[in-house]
Amino acid sequence: MNQLAKSLRPHMALSSWVLFAAVVVDQQGFDLLLLLLGLILLIALYGMVVIINDLADYPIDTLNKRRDIPLVAGTVAPSDYVSLLVGLSVVVTLIGLALNQNVLLVSALYLLLGWLYSGPANLKNRGLPAIILLGACYGLLPWWLGAAATGIGPNPTLLVVSISSFIFAAGTVLLKDFKDVVGDRAGGKRTLLVVFGSTFVQGLLLALTLTGYGLLITYKFYQGAIMTGFVGAVLALLSGIILANSQLTRSAAYRRKYGNLVRVGFYLYAITLYSIS
Repeated sequence: MNQLAKSLRPHMALSSWVLFAAVVVDQQGFDLLLLLLGLILLIALYGMVVIINDLADYPIDTLNKRRDIPLVAGTVAPSDYVSLLVGLSVVVTLIGLALNQNVLLVSALYLLLGWLYSGPANLKNRGLPAIILLGACYGLLPWWLGAAATGIGPNPTLLVVSISSFIFAAGTVLLKDFKDVVGDRAGGKRTLLVVFGSTFVQGLLLALTLTGYGLLITYKFYQGAIMTGFVGAVLALLSGIILANSQLTRSAAYRRKYGNLVRVGFYLYAITLYSIS
């Protein structure tokens, strides 16, 4: 049971849940039941996408010696993953029915994008489409799930923070490819890093990160919130310095430590901007 839970990588869904929670708290205060249901829903959605990906990537993950993945380590069988997928689909459906049909629709879109990434379409081997799909799942749809769960429609602030988060997430997902590049190349997986090299990927990561920040900063300046925009500019500059460092392409420890720092800084800024707008 512990290994099945580990397969879901529940800690990886927390950043998405924080975005969901920002909308809930802004609209309904600390609705503990809704916050809990959102956490369970996002863990289930993320877990389903991860399981599909682990099954599809098993040969390459074996080449990369990803013993942190239970399927590769041999502690979980493929049949266990199939059973888990069925159970998680029931959880997602029940939570969607308990909330509203818009939550079900956004959840279905999340799973569709995950299936396109890892399923027969195999878009994870298509470079740019891969980061677009993951950016949507990690940065865009959590905001939309929060809006669906609280019953609010599109508004300028929600659109700005969700689109900027999508752009930012599409960039930061590139960090995960560095640790797997040897096995990806050997297994024929055509990530942007394999096809174009580390210099190109680092530049793209930097460009997408600054674009995500730029959209938020421009919006605040447009609203006349000069100080909030200035804070965003400082955070963007610091993130740029971190991501432009040559250590990014060479050191796993650097990517882990400072990549997480960049993520925390951006999402805190996006959430603050949403809350005060």
